[in-house]
Amino acid sequence: MDPTNEDTVKLCDDGSLQSPLPRQLLRELIEGILPIQPDRLFLFGSAVEQGIEADDVDLFVLAEAFNGVRFDLRRSLLALPEEPYVDTWLYTQEEFEELYPEGSRFREEFEETKLDLHRFIED
Repeated sequence: MDPTNEDTVKLCDDGSLQSPLPRQLLRELIEGILPIQPDRLFLFGSAVEQGIEADDVDLFVLAEAFNGVRFDLRRSLLALPEEPYVDTWLYTQEEFEELYPEGSRFREEFEETKLDLHRFIED
């Protein structure tokens, strides 16, 4: 996790301080997902800009653990906090590439707002 003693982490992709995200929420999100060994883990959407003030937190997870698991059952593999509401986007790499190819509207919006959570995972 972020080694600072601040109560919030304020980061965007360029490293500038902009977007308040509570450290405890980051910790809970990451700890609830680590057991499936995610390949990629991102926050994206309004929570990246608005932090906890956003209506929900969009969480994007790529993991081979989802391979063969029905879409409606994948969230049950995660131990997510009850609040704030976490909207999950759970795919294998292959599924993501097929559903949202380069140049698709969702992919462009995702690329513009994503915050890589792997930077907060302790080795």
